[in-house]
Amino acid sequence: MSRGMNAELEADRGRAPGSNVLGGDAVPLSPRVADLNYRHAFHAGNFADILKHAAILMTLSALQARQPRLTVIDTHAGSGVYDLRGPAARKSNEAQAGVLRLMAGPAPAALEPLKRQVAALNEGGETVLYPGSPRLVADALRPADRYVGFELQPDEHRRLRENL
Repeated sequence: MSRGMNAELEADRGRAPGSNVLGGDAVPLSPRVADLNYRHAFHAGNFADILKHAAILMTLSALQARQPRLTVIDTHAGSGVYDLRGPAARKSNEAQAGVLRLMAGPAPAALEPLKRQVAALNEGGETVLYPGSPRLVADALRPADRYVGFELQPDEHRRLRENL
C-alpha cells in the first residue's frame, strides 16, 4: 500500500499520518479488497493444506463429541473444491508433494479422515479434485450443525455457492 493511501486511511480514522493508536510509527493497514490477490487454487492440496485440514477434521470431531450443535465460521472460505488439473494448480504443482503423495500410500491415522473425504470426492478414482475447508466441514456436519463461510473474491464466492 502506498504511503499516501496509508496517510489517507489514517486521517479517515482520526489519527495523524505516520502514527498509530499508541502514538508510535504507523502500522500498515489492511489492503482494500480490490488489492487482495490470494487464490486458494494455486496452493490447493499442498502439504500445509493437508496438515490444516487434518487438524480441522480432528477438531470438528472432538467438538461434535462434546456439543449437541456447532456453528463453524470460515473467514477465508475460497471456492470449496479445487481441480488439481486446472491451470492454477498446475502452475504451482504444490499438490504433488501434498495430497497426491498422501493418496498414493499409507498414512498416519490422524490423516485417514482427510484421505477418506478426498477419496469420496473423487469417487474412489484418480485424485483430481481436492476439497477445501468449506467442503470438508460441510461433509462432516450433523443436521443440527451450521456452516457460515465468507469469501471476498466474487468469482470464488460464486463457486463456493455452487460447490456447497
